[in-house]
Amino acid sequence: MAALEEIRAGRVYDCRPDRGSGQEHPPPLIRSLLATGLARTDRLHLDIATDGALINRDGRHSDLLYVLAPYTMSASIR
Repeated sequence: MAALEEIRAGRVYDCRPDRGSGQEHPPPLIRSLLATGLARTDRLHLDIATDGALINRDGRHSDLLYVLAPYTMSASIR
């Protein structure tokens, strides 16, 4: 089991689609991050580093934007 780590954040956003909504597209915030280049996709969904940092369209890890489950589940199976 991984050790717990405290993360201080100015804001936390819940970007999960409503359960049972049948929504196949990412939530609006995720679409905006992709459109502005602050995020990019990989073969599983969002491209994120193993520490949860969002990876932008240029392949750089963000120092400010981090992702929590369920999106981080793809990083653990790479």
